Amino acid sequence: MDPGFSAEQDGIRRTLRELLHKRCGPEDLRAALDTPRGHDPVLWAALAEQLGLPGLALPEAYGGVGCPVTDLALAAEETGRALAPSPLLATSVLAAPLILALGTDAQRADLLPRICAGTLTAALAVPAPALATALALTGPQGGDWAGGGRAGGIQARRVQGVWRLYGEAAQVLDGHSAGALVVAAHTGGFVRSRTLLFVVAGDAVGLVRTRQTALDATRPQARVQLRDVRAELLGTEDTGVPEALSRTGDFAAAFLACEAVGAADRALERTVEHLGRREQFGRVIGSFQAVQHQLADVYVQIQAARSAAYYAAWAADGPGGPGGSDGHRERVGGLALGQALEALRHAAAEGIQLHGGIGFHLGARGASVLQAGRRRRAAVRARAPASGARGRGSPALRADGGVGVIGVRAVQKVSSTRAFAKVAPHVVPALDRAVHRLTRGKVLLSAQLLPGAILTSTGARSGLPRRAPLACMPEEDGGSWILIGSNFGRTGHPAWTGNLLAHPDAEISWRGKDIPVRAVLLTGEERAAVWKALLTFWPPYATYQARVDREIRLFRLTPRT
Repeated sequence: MDPGFSAEQDGIRRTLRELLHKRCGPEDLRAALDTPRGHDPVLWAALAEQLGLPGLALPEAYGGVGCPVTDLALAAEETGRALAPSPLLATSVLAAPLILALGTDAQRADLLPRICAGTLTAALAVPAPALATALALTGPQGGDWAGGGRAGGIQARRVQGVWRLYGEAAQVLDGHSAGALVVAAHTGGFVRSRTLLFVVAGDAVGLVRTRQTALDATRPQARVQLRDVRAELLGTEDTGVPEALSRTGDFAAAFLACEAVGAADRALERTVEHLGRREQFGRVIGSFQAVQHQLADVYVQIQAARSAAYYAAWAADGPGGPGGSDGHRERVGGLALGQALEALRHAAAEGIQLHGGIGFHLGARGASVLQAGRRRRAAVRARAPASGARGRGSPALRADGGVGVIGVRAVQKVSSTRAFAKVAPHVVPALDRAVHRLTRGKVLLSAQLLPGAILTSTGARSGLPRRAPLACMPEEDGGSWILIGSNFGRTGHPAWTGNLLAHPDAEISWRGKDIPVRAVLLTGEERAAVWKALLTFWPPYATYQARVDREIRLFRLTPRT
Protein backbone atom coordinates (compact mmCIF):
# COMPACT_ATOMS: atom_id res chain seq x y z
CA MET A 1 0.00 0.00 0.00
CA ASP A 2 1.39 3.40 -1.07
CA PRO A 3 0.25 5.97 1.55
CA GLY A 4 0.97 8.91 -0.75
CA PHE A 5 -1.47 10.47 -3.22
CA SER A 6 -0.85 10.92 -6.91
CA ALA A 7 -1.15 14.30 -8.61
CA GLU A 8 -4.38 13.10 -10.23
CA GLN A 9 -5.87 12.15 -6.85
CA ASP A 10 -4.91 15.51 -5.35
CA GLY A 11 -6.50 17.21 -8.35
CA ILE A 12 -9.75 15.30 -7.94
CA ARG A 13 -9.96 16.17 -4.25
CA ARG A 14 -9.10 19.83 -4.80
CA THR A 15 -11.60 20.31 -7.64
CA LEU A 16 -14.35 18.50 -5.74
CA ARG A 17 -13.77 20.53 -2.60
CA GLU A 18 -13.93 23.82 -4.53
CA LEU A 19 -17.12 22.80 -6.32
CA LEU A 20 -18.86 21.68 -3.13
CA HIS A 21 -17.74 24.85 -1.33
CA LYS A 22 -19.48 26.95 -3.99
CA ARG A 23 -22.60 24.83 -4.42
CA CYS A 24 -23.21 23.23 -1.02
CA GLY A 25 -23.51 26.00 1.56
CA PRO A 26 -26.03 25.80 4.42
CA GLU A 27 -28.84 27.48 2.45
CA ASP A 28 -28.14 25.39 -0.65
CA LEU A 29 -28.18 22.26 1.50
CA ARG A 30 -31.57 23.07 3.06
CA ALA A 31 -33.06 23.90 -0.34
CA ALA A 32 -31.82 20.62 -1.81
CA LEU A 33 -33.23 18.56 1.07
CA ASP A 34 -36.68 20.11 0.56
CA THR A 35 -36.87 19.09 -3.10
CA PRO A 36 -38.85 15.96 -4.07
CA ARG A 37 -35.62 14.15 -4.97
CA GLY A 38 -33.78 15.14 -1.79
CA HIS A 39 -30.73 16.38 -3.67
CA ASP A 40 -29.77 19.12 -6.13
CA PRO A 41 -29.94 17.70 -9.69
CA VAL A 42 -27.92 20.65 -11.01
CA LEU A 43 -25.08 19.84 -8.59
CA TRP A 44 -25.27 16.16 -9.55
CA ALA A 45 -25.01 17.10 -13.24
CA ALA A 46 -22.00 19.31 -12.47
CA LEU A 47 -20.29 16.48 -10.59
CA ALA A 48 -20.81 14.23 -13.60
CA GLU A 49 -19.74 16.74 -16.25
CA GLN A 50 -16.73 18.32 -14.50
CA LEU A 51 -15.37 15.36 -12.56
CA GLY A 52 -17.06 12.27 -13.94
CA LEU A 53 -17.82 11.41 -10.32
CA PRO A 54 -20.67 8.89 -10.92
CA GLY A 55 -18.37 6.84 -13.18
CA LEU A 56 -15.09 7.55 -11.41
CA ALA A 57 -14.45 3.87 -10.63
CA LEU A 58 -16.18 2.41 -13.71
CA PRO A 59 -14.26 1.23 -16.81
CA GLU A 60 -13.58 3.64 -19.64
CA ALA A 61 -15.28 1.21 -22.02
CA TYR A 62 -18.61 2.28 -20.51
CA GLY A 63 -17.83 6.00 -20.35
CA GLY A 64 -16.25 5.92 -16.89
CA VAL A 65 -12.98 7.45 -15.77
CA GLY A 66 -11.38 4.10 -15.00
CA CYS A 67 -9.85 5.08 -11.65
CA PRO A 68 -9.40 2.58 -8.81
CA VAL A 69 -12.16 2.50 -6.19
CA THR A 70 -9.77 4.15 -3.72
CA ASP A 71 -10.24 7.39 -5.68
CA LEU A 72 -13.99 7.14 -5.14
CA ALA A 73 -13.37 6.68 -1.40
CA LEU A 74 -11.21 9.82 -1.37
CA ALA A 75 -14.06 11.68 -3.05
CA ALA A 76 -16.33 10.44 -0.26
CA GLU A 77 -14.15 12.25 2.26
CA GLU A 78 -14.88 15.53 0.47
CA THR A 79 -18.64 14.90 0.20
CA GLY A 80 -18.59 14.07 3.92
CA ARG A 81 -16.92 17.41 4.71
CA ALA A 82 -19.76 19.23 2.98
CA LEU A 83 -22.53 16.81 4.08
CA ALA A 84 -23.52 16.93 0.42
CA PRO A 85 -26.76 15.07 -0.34
CA SER A 86 -26.40 13.15 -3.61
CA PRO A 87 -27.22 9.73 -5.10
CA LEU A 88 -23.50 8.84 -5.14
CA LEU A 89 -23.73 6.14 -2.46
CA ALA A 90 -26.86 4.48 -3.86
CA THR A 91 -25.80 4.73 -7.52
CA SER A 92 -22.02 4.43 -7.74
CA VAL A 93 -21.23 2.43 -4.59
CA LEU A 94 -24.17 0.02 -4.20
CA ALA A 95 -25.88 -0.44 -7.57
CA ALA A 96 -23.24 0.15 -10.26
CA PRO A 97 -20.66 -2.37 -8.93
CA LEU A 98 -23.34 -5.09 -8.93
CA ILE A 99 -24.32 -4.29 -12.52
CA LEU A 100 -20.65 -4.35 -13.51
CA ALA A 101 -19.95 -7.61 -11.69
CA LEU A 102 -23.08 -9.61 -12.56
CA GLY A 103 -24.75 -7.99 -15.54
CA THR A 104 -24.69 -9.31 -19.06
CA ASP A 105 -22.83 -7.43 -21.78
CA ALA A 106 -26.12 -5.97 -22.99
CA GLN A 107 -27.14 -4.83 -19.49
CA ARG A 108 -23.79 -3.19 -18.87
CA ALA A 109 -23.87 -1.44 -22.23
CA ASP A 110 -27.38 -0.17 -21.54
CA LEU A 111 -27.06 1.00 -17.92
CA LEU A 112 -23.44 1.88 -17.13
CA PRO A 113 -22.90 4.61 -19.78
CA ARG A 114 -25.99 6.46 -18.55
CA ILE A 115 -24.81 6.14 -14.93
CA CYS A 116 -21.39 7.51 -15.89
CA ALA A 117 -23.02 10.45 -17.69
CA GLY A 118 -25.13 11.28 -14.64
CA THR A 119 -28.40 10.89 -16.55
CA LEU A 120 -29.40 7.70 -14.72
CA THR A 121 -29.41 7.10 -10.99
CA ALA A 122 -29.87 3.66 -9.47
CA ALA A 123 -30.66 2.14 -6.09
CA LEU A 124 -30.31 -1.22 -4.37
CA ALA A 125 -33.60 -2.47 -2.94
CA VAL A 126 -33.33 -5.04 -0.15
CA PRO A 127 -36.16 -5.78 2.31
CA ALA A 128 -35.59 -3.72 5.47
CA PRO A 129 -33.81 -4.03 7.80
CA ALA A 130 -31.69 -6.64 6.00
CA LEU A 131 -29.34 -4.43 3.97
CA ALA A 132 -26.42 -4.85 6.39
CA THR A 133 -27.04 -8.62 6.43
CA ALA A 134 -27.23 -8.82 2.65
CA LEU A 135 -23.93 -6.95 2.35
CA ALA A 136 -22.33 -9.25 4.99
CA LEU A 137 -21.48 -6.30 7.22
CA THR A 138 -22.91 -7.67 10.45
CA GLY A 139 -22.07 -11.35 10.01
CA PRO A 140 -22.78 -14.23 7.64
CA GLN A 141 -25.38 -13.75 4.92
CA GLY A 142 -27.40 -16.70 6.21
CA GLY A 143 -31.14 -16.59 6.69
CA ASP A 144 -33.96 -15.77 4.32
CA TRP A 145 -33.29 -12.04 4.35
CA ALA A 146 -34.72 -11.57 0.85
CA GLY A 147 -37.98 -13.23 1.86
CA GLY A 148 -37.65 -16.97 2.30
CA GLY A 149 -40.32 -19.54 1.64
CA ARG A 150 -43.63 -18.07 0.59
CA ALA A 151 -44.06 -15.12 2.93
CA GLY A 152 -42.42 -11.79 3.48
CA GLY A 153 -39.72 -9.87 1.69
CA ILE A 154 -39.70 -9.81 -2.11
CA GLN A 155 -40.61 -12.90 -4.13
CA ALA A 156 -39.74 -13.60 -7.77
CA ARG A 157 -41.47 -16.02 -10.10
CA ARG A 158 -41.14 -16.70 -13.81
CA VAL A 159 -44.37 -16.72 -15.81
CA GLN A 160 -44.15 -17.70 -19.48
CA GLY A 161 -40.48 -16.77 -19.55
CA VAL A 162 -40.98 -13.37 -17.89
CA TRP A 163 -39.85 -12.64 -14.33
CA ARG A 164 -42.43 -11.02 -12.03
CA LEU A 165 -41.69 -9.51 -8.61
CA TYR A 166 -44.04 -8.92 -5.73
CA GLY A 167 -43.31 -7.71 -2.22
CA GLU A 168 -42.01 -4.65 -0.43
CA ALA A 169 -38.70 -3.08 0.55
CA ALA A 170 -38.49 -0.17 2.96
CA GLN A 171 -35.59 2.18 3.73
CA VAL A 172 -34.27 2.03 0.17
CA LEU A 173 -31.63 4.74 -0.26
CA ASP A 174 -32.77 7.15 -3.01
CA GLY A 175 -35.39 4.59 -3.98
CA HIS A 176 -38.03 7.27 -4.57
CA SER A 177 -36.10 8.99 -7.37
CA ALA A 178 -33.82 6.33 -8.90
CA GLY A 179 -34.28 5.68 -12.60
CA ALA A 180 -33.41 2.00 -12.15
CA LEU A 181 -33.67 -0.37 -9.20
CA VAL A 182 -31.48 -3.38 -8.51
CA VAL A 183 -33.85 -5.58 -6.48
CA ALA A 184 -32.85 -8.57 -4.36
CA ALA A 185 -35.63 -11.16 -4.49
CA HIS A 186 -36.15 -14.72 -3.29
CA THR A 187 -37.09 -17.44 -5.74
CA GLY A 188 -37.25 -21.21 -5.95
CA GLY A 189 -39.60 -21.76 -3.00
CA PHE A 190 -38.34 -24.21 -0.38
CA VAL A 191 -36.81 -26.69 -2.80
CA ARG A 192 -34.37 -24.45 -4.74
CA SER A 193 -34.33 -21.50 -2.37
CA ARG A 194 -31.93 -18.77 -3.51
CA THR A 195 -31.61 -15.03 -3.90
CA LEU A 196 -31.25 -13.37 -7.29
CA LEU A 197 -30.88 -9.77 -8.39
CA PHE A 198 -33.21 -8.09 -10.86
CA VAL A 199 -33.27 -4.77 -12.71
CA VAL A 200 -36.55 -2.84 -12.54
CA ALA A 201 -37.16 0.36 -14.47
CA GLY A 202 -38.23 3.35 -12.39
CA ASP A 203 -41.43 3.73 -14.43
CA ALA A 204 -42.40 0.04 -14.42
CA VAL A 205 -46.09 -0.79 -14.18
CA GLY A 206 -47.03 -1.87 -10.66
CA LEU A 207 -44.06 -0.15 -9.00
CA VAL A 208 -45.15 2.14 -6.14
CA ARG A 209 -42.54 4.30 -4.43
CA THR A 210 -43.09 6.56 -1.43
CA ARG A 211 -40.46 8.77 0.14
CA GLN A 212 -40.05 8.13 3.86
CA THR A 213 -39.00 10.51 6.59
CA ALA A 214 -35.42 9.72 7.57
CA LEU A 215 -33.51 10.76 10.68
CA ASP A 216 -30.64 11.79 8.39
CA ALA A 217 -32.24 14.07 5.81
CA THR A 218 -29.15 13.87 3.59
CA ARG A 219 -29.88 10.16 3.10
CA PRO A 220 -33.40 10.15 1.58
CA GLN A 221 -35.14 6.79 1.81
CA ALA A 222 -38.20 5.28 0.22
CA ARG A 223 -40.66 2.46 0.62
CA VAL A 224 -40.75 0.44 -2.60
CA GLN A 225 -43.76 -1.76 -3.31
CA LEU A 226 -43.69 -4.23 -6.20
CA ARG A 227 -47.11 -5.38 -7.30
CA ASP A 228 -46.53 -8.06 -9.92
CA VAL A 229 -43.83 -5.93 -11.55
CA ARG A 230 -42.04 -7.08 -14.69
CA ALA A 231 -38.28 -7.38 -14.07
CA GLU A 232 -35.12 -8.37 -15.88
CA LEU A 233 -32.77 -10.88 -14.26
CA LEU A 234 -29.37 -9.30 -13.63
CA GLY A 235 -26.92 -11.65 -15.34
CA THR A 236 -27.86 -15.32 -15.17
CA GLU A 237 -29.28 -17.62 -12.51
CA ASP A 238 -25.81 -19.05 -11.92
CA THR A 239 -24.13 -15.74 -11.01
CA GLY A 240 -22.60 -15.47 -7.56
CA VAL A 241 -25.00 -13.04 -5.94
CA PRO A 242 -23.86 -13.51 -2.30
CA GLU A 243 -20.20 -13.02 -3.21
CA ALA A 244 -20.94 -9.89 -5.25
CA LEU A 245 -23.04 -8.42 -2.45
CA SER A 246 -20.28 -9.15 0.07
CA ARG A 247 -17.65 -7.42 -2.07
CA THR A 248 -19.94 -4.44 -2.58
CA GLY A 249 -20.67 -4.24 1.15
CA ASP A 250 -17.00 -4.18 2.11
CA PHE A 251 -16.27 -1.23 -0.16
CA ALA A 252 -19.51 0.52 0.87
CA ALA A 253 -18.29 0.37 4.49
CA ALA A 254 -14.91 1.82 3.46
CA PHE A 255 -16.70 4.54 1.49
CA LEU A 256 -18.85 5.48 4.48
CA ALA A 257 -15.79 5.41 6.74
CA CYS A 258 -14.06 7.97 4.51
CA GLU A 259 -17.22 10.06 4.47
CA ALA A 260 -17.37 10.02 8.29
CA VAL A 261 -13.70 11.00 8.49
CA GLY A 262 -14.39 13.97 6.24
CA ALA A 263 -17.30 15.10 8.40
CA ALA A 264 -15.23 14.70 11.59
CA ASP A 265 -12.32 16.63 10.08
CA ARG A 266 -14.60 19.51 9.10
CA ALA A 267 -16.18 19.56 12.58
CA LEU A 268 -12.71 19.82 14.14
CA GLU A 269 -11.69 22.49 11.64
CA ARG A 270 -14.69 24.67 12.43
CA THR A 271 -14.17 24.21 16.16
CA VAL A 272 -10.54 25.34 15.89
CA GLU A 273 -11.64 28.38 13.85
CA HIS A 274 -14.15 29.32 16.53
CA LEU A 275 -11.68 28.87 19.38
CA GLY A 276 -9.21 31.12 17.58
CA ARG A 277 -11.78 33.95 17.53
CA ARG A 278 -13.73 33.55 20.75
CA GLU A 279 -12.28 35.43 23.72
CA GLN A 280 -12.90 34.78 27.39
CA PHE A 281 -11.08 36.09 30.46
CA GLY A 282 -9.10 38.45 28.21
CA ARG A 283 -7.67 35.81 25.87
CA VAL A 284 -8.80 33.52 23.07
CA ILE A 285 -10.22 30.22 24.28
CA GLY A 286 -7.87 28.24 22.09
CA SER A 287 -4.88 29.40 24.11
CA PHE A 288 -5.97 27.48 27.21
CA GLN A 289 -4.01 24.27 27.64
CA ALA A 290 -7.01 22.21 28.73
CA VAL A 291 -8.81 23.13 25.50
CA GLN A 292 -5.74 22.28 23.45
CA HIS A 293 -5.60 18.84 25.06
CA GLN A 294 -9.20 18.19 24.03
CA LEU A 295 -8.47 19.23 20.45
CA ALA A 296 -5.32 17.09 20.35
CA ASP A 297 -7.29 14.01 21.45
CA VAL A 298 -9.85 14.60 18.68
CA TYR A 299 -7.11 15.16 16.10
CA VAL A 300 -5.31 11.93 16.98
CA GLN A 301 -8.55 9.94 16.84
CA ILE A 302 -9.45 11.39 13.42
CA GLN A 303 -6.02 10.62 12.00
CA ALA A 304 -6.22 7.03 13.21
CA ALA A 305 -9.69 6.67 11.68
CA ARG A 306 -8.44 8.19 8.42
CA SER A 307 -5.62 5.65 8.22
CA ALA A 308 -8.05 2.79 8.84
CA ALA A 309 -10.48 4.13 6.23
CA TYR A 310 -7.78 4.50 3.58
CA TYR A 311 -6.50 1.00 4.27
CA ALA A 312 -10.02 -0.43 4.03
CA ALA A 313 -10.54 1.27 0.66
CA TRP A 314 -7.19 -0.05 -0.58
CA ALA A 315 -7.98 -3.58 0.66
CA ALA A 316 -11.40 -3.49 -1.06
CA ASP A 317 -9.64 -2.70 -4.34
CA GLY A 318 -7.39 -5.74 -3.98
CA PRO A 319 -8.13 -9.38 -4.87
CA GLY A 320 -11.85 -10.00 -4.60
CA GLY A 321 -12.69 -6.33 -4.19
CA PRO A 322 -14.96 -4.37 -6.57
CA GLY A 323 -11.97 -3.61 -8.74
CA GLY A 324 -10.12 -6.91 -8.37
CA SER A 325 -10.54 -10.60 -9.10
CA ASP A 326 -11.95 -13.30 -6.89
CA GLY A 327 -9.64 -14.73 -4.26
CA HIS A 328 -8.52 -14.14 -0.73
CA ARG A 329 -9.01 -10.61 0.51
CA GLU A 330 -9.08 -8.76 3.75
CA ARG A 331 -12.51 -7.64 4.93
CA VAL A 332 -11.75 -4.62 7.07
CA GLY A 333 -14.44 -2.20 5.87
CA GLY A 334 -16.72 -2.79 8.85
CA LEU A 335 -13.91 -2.27 11.34
CA ALA A 336 -12.85 0.96 9.64
CA LEU A 337 -16.44 2.20 9.59
CA GLY A 338 -16.86 1.56 13.31
CA GLN A 339 -13.66 3.46 14.11
CA ALA A 340 -14.60 6.36 11.83
CA LEU A 341 -18.08 6.71 13.30
CA GLU A 342 -16.63 6.82 16.81
CA ALA A 343 -14.19 9.53 15.69
CA LEU A 344 -17.07 11.51 14.20
CA ARG A 345 -19.14 11.15 17.36
CA HIS A 346 -16.21 12.34 19.48
CA ALA A 347 -15.44 15.29 17.19
CA ALA A 348 -19.08 16.38 17.13
CA ALA A 349 -19.49 16.06 20.91
CA GLU A 350 -16.33 18.05 21.65
CA GLY A 351 -17.29 20.62 19.04
CA ILE A 352 -20.67 21.19 20.67
CA GLN A 353 -19.03 21.45 24.09
CA LEU A 354 -16.34 23.90 22.94
CA HIS A 355 -18.90 26.06 21.13
CA GLY A 356 -20.90 26.23 24.38
CA GLY A 357 -22.55 29.48 25.43
CA ILE A 358 -22.65 31.28 22.07
CA GLY A 359 -26.42 30.89 21.91
CA PHE A 360 -26.87 33.21 24.92
CA HIS A 361 -25.24 36.28 23.36
CA LEU A 362 -27.73 39.19 23.52
CA GLY A 363 -26.60 41.20 20.50
CA ALA A 364 -28.59 41.67 17.32
CA ARG A 365 -28.51 37.93 16.65
CA GLY A 366 -29.63 37.24 20.21
CA ALA A 367 -32.58 39.59 19.78
CA SER A 368 -33.66 37.75 16.63
CA VAL A 369 -33.43 34.44 18.48
CA LEU A 370 -35.66 35.77 21.26
CA GLN A 371 -38.16 37.09 18.71
CA ALA A 372 -38.25 33.68 17.02
CA GLY A 373 -38.86 32.09 20.43
CA ARG A 374 -41.77 34.42 21.10
CA ARG A 375 -43.33 33.62 17.73
CA ARG A 376 -43.01 29.89 18.41
CA ARG A 377 -44.61 30.25 21.87
CA ALA A 378 -47.47 32.20 20.29
CA ALA A 379 -47.97 29.39 17.77
CA VAL A 380 -48.07 26.83 20.60
CA ARG A 381 -50.72 28.89 22.41
CA ALA A 382 -52.77 29.13 19.22
CA ARG A 383 -52.71 25.34 18.80
CA ALA A 384 -53.59 24.64 22.43
CA PRO A 385 -57.32 24.36 23.26
CA ALA A 386 -58.50 27.16 25.54
CA SER A 387 -60.46 24.83 27.82
CA GLY A 388 -62.28 21.53 27.85
CA ALA A 389 -60.19 18.51 27.00
CA ARG A 390 -56.88 20.20 27.80
CA GLY A 391 -57.95 21.71 31.09
CA ARG A 392 -56.98 25.15 32.43
CA GLY A 393 -53.47 26.08 33.44
CA SER A 394 -51.94 22.72 32.57
CA PRO A 395 -48.26 23.10 33.56
CA ALA A 396 -47.11 20.63 30.92
CA LEU A 397 -48.35 22.87 28.09
CA ARG A 398 -47.54 26.33 29.38
CA ALA A 399 -45.48 28.05 26.69
CA ASP A 400 -44.31 31.04 28.71
CA GLY A 401 -41.02 29.46 29.82
CA GLY A 402 -39.97 28.18 33.24
CA VAL A 403 -41.52 25.01 34.54
CA GLY A 404 -43.83 24.65 31.50
CA VAL A 405 -41.01 24.23 28.99
CA ILE A 406 -39.11 21.89 31.31
CA GLY A 407 -42.27 19.87 31.79
CA VAL A 408 -42.82 19.51 28.05
CA ARG A 409 -39.25 18.38 27.51
CA ALA A 410 -39.44 15.88 30.34
CA VAL A 411 -42.67 14.39 28.98
CA GLN A 412 -41.18 14.20 25.47
CA LYS A 413 -38.12 12.39 26.81
CA VAL A 414 -40.16 9.88 28.77
CA SER A 415 -42.63 9.23 25.94
CA SER A 416 -39.72 8.44 23.58
CA THR A 417 -38.51 5.50 25.68
CA ARG A 418 -39.25 1.86 24.87
CA ALA A 419 -40.55 1.30 28.39
CA PHE A 420 -43.24 3.93 27.83
CA ALA A 421 -44.14 2.30 24.50
CA LYS A 422 -44.74 -1.02 26.29
CA VAL A 423 -46.81 0.36 29.17
CA ALA A 424 -48.71 3.26 27.58
CA PRO A 425 -50.97 1.27 25.17
CA HIS A 426 -52.40 -0.68 28.12
CA VAL A 427 -52.65 2.11 30.69
CA VAL A 428 -53.35 5.40 28.89
CA PRO A 429 -56.49 4.37 26.89
CA ALA A 430 -58.12 2.75 29.93
CA LEU A 431 -57.57 5.85 32.11
CA ASP A 432 -58.73 8.11 29.27
CA ARG A 433 -62.01 6.24 28.83
CA ALA A 434 -62.70 6.22 32.58
CA VAL A 435 -62.01 9.92 33.12
CA HIS A 436 -63.85 10.90 29.93
CA ARG A 437 -66.91 8.92 31.04
CA LEU A 438 -66.88 10.29 34.62
CA THR A 439 -66.60 13.91 33.45
CA ARG A 440 -69.22 13.42 30.74
CA GLY A 441 -66.80 14.25 27.97
CA LYS A 442 -65.36 17.39 29.53
CA VAL A 443 -61.89 16.05 30.46
CA LEU A 444 -59.48 13.78 28.60
CA LEU A 445 -56.54 12.76 30.77
CA SER A 446 -53.97 12.34 27.99
CA ALA A 447 -54.85 15.80 26.71
CA GLN A 448 -52.86 17.17 29.63
CA LEU A 449 -49.81 16.15 27.53
CA LEU A 450 -51.08 16.62 23.96
CA PRO A 451 -54.33 17.79 22.34
CA GLY A 452 -56.65 14.81 22.42
CA ALA A 453 -60.00 13.60 21.15
CA ILE A 454 -62.19 10.51 21.32
CA LEU A 455 -62.61 8.90 17.91
CA THR A 456 -65.71 6.82 17.23
CA SER A 457 -65.25 4.78 14.07
CA THR A 458 -66.94 1.77 12.49
CA GLY A 459 -65.10 -1.52 12.91
CA ALA A 460 -63.62 -2.74 9.62
CA ARG A 461 -64.59 -6.34 10.39
CA SER A 462 -67.35 -6.17 12.97
CA GLY A 463 -69.22 -3.12 11.65
CA LEU A 464 -69.76 -2.05 15.26
CA PRO A 465 -68.88 1.37 16.77
CA ARG A 466 -65.30 1.52 18.09
CA ARG A 467 -64.13 4.26 20.44
CA ALA A 468 -60.48 5.18 20.91
CA PRO A 469 -58.90 8.11 22.80
CA LEU A 470 -56.21 9.58 20.55
CA ALA A 471 -53.70 12.38 20.44
CA CYS A 472 -54.30 14.79 17.60
CA MET A 473 -52.93 17.98 16.08
CA PRO A 474 -55.50 20.71 15.44
CA GLU A 475 -54.68 22.51 12.21
CA GLU A 476 -54.28 26.27 12.09
CA ASP A 477 -57.66 26.92 10.49
CA GLY A 478 -59.33 25.34 13.54
CA GLY A 479 -61.69 23.35 11.33
CA SER A 480 -59.70 20.15 10.86
CA TRP A 481 -57.55 17.73 12.83
CA ILE A 482 -54.62 15.41 12.13
CA LEU A 483 -54.69 11.92 13.67
CA ILE A 484 -51.40 10.04 13.96
CA GLY A 485 -51.23 6.25 13.81
CA SER A 486 -47.95 6.01 15.73
CA ASN A 487 -49.08 3.13 17.97
CA PHE A 488 -46.35 4.32 20.37
CA GLY A 489 -43.68 3.07 17.92
CA ARG A 490 -44.91 -0.54 17.89
CA THR A 491 -44.74 -2.83 14.86
CA GLY A 492 -48.31 -2.91 13.52
CA HIS A 493 -50.70 -0.16 12.47
CA PRO A 494 -53.30 0.62 15.17
CA ALA A 495 -56.71 -0.93 14.54
CA TRP A 496 -58.50 2.41 14.27
CA THR A 497 -56.50 3.28 11.11
CA GLY A 498 -57.89 0.17 9.40
CA ASN A 499 -61.37 1.20 10.51
CA LEU A 500 -60.99 4.64 8.90
CA LEU A 501 -59.65 3.14 5.67
CA ALA A 502 -62.71 0.87 5.46
CA HIS A 503 -65.22 3.46 6.74
CA PRO A 504 -63.98 7.08 6.39
CA ASP A 505 -67.08 8.58 8.00
CA ALA A 506 -66.60 8.82 11.76
CA GLU A 507 -67.19 11.05 14.79
CA ILE A 508 -64.86 12.75 17.28
CA SER A 509 -65.49 14.15 20.73
CA TRP A 510 -63.58 17.45 20.83
CA ARG A 511 -63.81 19.89 23.75
CA GLY A 512 -66.98 18.22 24.96
CA LYS A 513 -68.71 18.32 21.54
CA ASP A 514 -69.45 15.38 19.25
CA ILE A 515 -68.55 16.32 15.66
CA PRO A 516 -69.29 14.15 12.57
CA VAL A 517 -66.13 14.00 10.43
CA ARG A 518 -64.72 12.40 7.30
CA ALA A 519 -61.17 10.94 7.34
CA VAL A 520 -58.70 11.11 4.46
CA LEU A 521 -55.36 9.22 4.48
CA LEU A 522 -52.53 11.63 3.62
CA THR A 523 -49.94 10.57 1.05
CA GLY A 524 -47.09 12.02 -0.99
CA GLU A 525 -46.09 15.66 -0.64
CA GLU A 526 -49.19 16.48 1.39
CA ARG A 527 -48.17 13.90 4.00
CA ALA A 528 -44.57 15.09 3.96
CA ALA A 529 -45.63 18.67 4.74
CA VAL A 530 -47.89 17.58 7.61
CA TRP A 531 -45.22 15.21 8.99
CA LYS A 532 -42.73 18.05 9.10
CA ALA A 533 -45.19 20.14 11.11
CA LEU A 534 -45.88 17.16 13.41
CA LEU A 535 -42.21 16.76 14.30
CA THR A 536 -42.13 20.41 15.35
CA PHE A 537 -45.37 19.93 17.27
CA TRP A 538 -44.22 16.74 19.08
CA PRO A 539 -40.63 15.53 18.32
CA PRO A 540 -41.04 11.99 19.81
CA TYR A 541 -42.93 10.99 16.65
CA ALA A 542 -39.53 10.85 14.91
CA THR A 543 -38.39 8.25 17.46
CA TYR A 544 -41.54 6.20 16.90
CA GLN A 545 -41.02 6.22 13.12
CA ALA A 546 -37.35 5.22 13.46
CA ARG A 547 -38.31 2.07 15.40
CA VAL A 548 -40.61 0.59 12.77
CA ASP A 549 -40.38 -0.29 9.07
CA ARG A 550 -43.96 0.75 8.33
CA GLU A 551 -44.82 4.33 7.44
CA ILE A 552 -46.91 5.90 10.21
CA ARG A 553 -50.38 6.66 8.84
CA LEU A 554 -51.66 10.23 9.04
CA PHE A 555 -55.33 11.12 8.63
CA ARG A 556 -56.94 14.53 8.17
CA LEU A 557 -60.40 14.82 9.72
CA THR A 558 -62.78 17.47 8.38
CA PRO A 559 -66.37 18.10 9.55
CA ARG A 560 -69.09 16.53 7.47
CA THR A 561 -71.70 18.88 6.14
